Amino acid sequence: MSVDLSEFVSGFLAEAADHLRNINANLLLVDTAISKQGANPRAVRELFRALHTMKGLAGMVGVEPIVEIAHAMERVVREAEQNGGKVPPQAFEPLLRSTQAIAQRVNALAAGKTIPEAPKELLHVLGAIDLGAAGSRRSPLLPLQPQLLEKLSQSEIEELTQLAADRHAYQLSFVPSIERAARGLNIAAVRSQLASMAQIVKVVPVSLPASGLSFLLLVVSSADPAELARIVECEREQVIELVAEQPVEAEPIEAEVSEPESDGATAADVLRVDVRRVDAAMDGLGELLVTKFRLRRALAKLEAKGVDVRELSEVVQDTERRIRDVRSMVLGLRMTSLSELLDRLPILVRGLQATTGKSARIELDVGRFEVDKVVGERLWPALVHLVRNAVDHGLETATERERLGKPARGTIRVSCARTASSRIILCIDDDGAGVDAERVARRAQRPTPKDASELLELMAQPGLSTRTDATKTSGRGMGLDIVRRIVVEELGGELRLNTTLGRGTRFLLEVPITVAVVDTFRCRSAAEQFLVPAANVEEFIDVDARSVVSGPSREQGTQGVRMLFSRGKVIPFVELGALIGLGGAERSSKAIIVRRDDEYFAFGVDQLLGHHEVVIRRLVDPLVNVAGVAGSADLGDGRPTLLLDLIALSRKLEEQAA
Repeated sequence: MSVDLSEFVSGFLAEAADHLRNINANLLLVDTAISKQGANPRAVRELFRALHTMKGLAGMVGVEPIVEIAHAMERVVREAEQNGGKVPPQAFEPLLRSTQAIAQRVNALAAGKTIPEAPKELLHVLGAIDLGAAGSRRSPLLPLQPQLLEKLSQSEIEELTQLAADRHAYQLSFVPSIERAARGLNIAAVRSQLASMAQIVKVVPVSLPASGLSFLLLVVSSADPAELARIVECEREQVIELVAEQPVEAEPIEAEVSEPESDGATAADVLRVDVRRVDAAMDGLGELLVTKFRLRRALAKLEAKGVDVRELSEVVQDTERRIRDVRSMVLGLRMTSLSELLDRLPILVRGLQATTGKSARIELDVGRFEVDKVVGERLWPALVHLVRNAVDHGLETATERERLGKPARGTIRVSCARTASSRIILCIDDDGAGVDAERVARRAQRPTPKDASELLELMAQPGLSTRTDATKTSGRGMGLDIVRRIVVEELGGELRLNTTLGRGTRFLLEVPITVAVVDTFRCRSAAEQFLVPAANVEEFIDVDARSVVSGPSREQGTQGVRMLFSRGKVIPFVELGALIGLGGAERSSKAIIVRRDDEYFAFGVDQLLGHHEVVIRRLVDPLVNVAGVAGSADLGDGRPTLLLDLIALSRKLEEQAA
């Protein structure tokens, strides 16, 4: 009987993504250990486990090329584990290339394309790696029973002996019983509790003549031994500290691994959901929001007819509260961690070092921030372009940096902060040479920019590059143009630049956390209703005719730019209806103030109609996809209401003026 394995593919893809992240993370730890001429046994062991699981999963769904690559990598990593976790330098690049080869084949499977065969040349290189020299060190003697010591691999022994000043190795014993099981205390619960304060190296089941079974746990921890004894419910004296009788001949290096911070969730609490089901839930949420608008309209009509709607109004308010709760839950399902999104950047930087000949490192400091999966997928190419430019254009060579008194190795730092609205600011810093505005202007054959905003506009011109020849990493003049298009046009965010010659460059990307459900203000202009994202709005003001003046015009017979005086600022002012070709009142009663790159713009409207949460439908048809229109929403009246991007409209105004 044949079995259709296609139903397992979606599960494999989700599992494979997790294991690839794990493989990349541990490869970076291995690379750090190699650079210090040391070993990281725990990283090597975790790397082997991830590869072994990946191989098994790929075999289950019949992806033989991945099985072949993972098996070849497994041999190298297994030998390194048996030799104390030390990976020779010549093995790292083939392991990294093999990981990329696995990722390419996973992506091909996800896209429904033909999966390439395993690269024979790469398999040959992996098979030729000799790790014999790595195992020349003598193993330390631990005070363990010979039967238990035989069950430990060389890397586990190394892990129990490579200790920091405040960490110790202990042997614990847990004896299960019916009474303990009734209280929920079993070996799984013990492991879960210990993981929050100790690094579990090995759990060995031991047969006992009287009680039947016990578990010996070998852990590394800086916690009080009495606290460890409390978890396994044994006497303090039964917590045995393990001290090696002789040191390892080679100088030990502390394994650069930290246990992940626990947020109270365990693997059993995690449920994988197909993204199509999440999208279906979002569609359902959109229908609920439309129903909410229809309820409000029907309620207003009944009230206008004199019907007592107090009880019905309470029901509608309760329904709206519940819809808000559902909205939070559905959006939570779509969220992805920024740290997971960015964990591929260190691998990217390492590859760029090889192609550019520059020495660089990257620091990631994004905490526990999350973004909508759609935002993350759109943001990733922009971040790749900025990091690539930072290495290739921003950082100097090691020789030049030393001449300037800088560390030979350049640093790129990616950090994150949250704004008062539902937006985040990603900051990409480098300590390189900075941007020479005069050189960029000469290359573009334009006047020298007066400030950072004008410099960014110039650098983002399509086709502009400071390189004369295109390389593998840059030189085609598309980098910043793509970044601005993604951040500003696709995500409705802001892109800013700060740079200082000789000290470095900073890019600031302010983007919404989600583009699915948006907080908006509804307004009326020229008898039409529009939505404006609340995140774009600085304030609403009443327009006093005496505070609006018209400036001089460059052309005879045309009206000059109108300016609005508000709170001590002079702000360019335009009627929204006239801007989009609908005509309307010459003097609007209200104005919406927006800010772009520290500059303010005012858009006049006839009336403000309220605040709404709406599900946005993006306009993909090129006939209606124009600058300044971010999408549409249904407010329950059966007509699409356009969502206006006032930031993009302000930029369009400047371009027209120029």
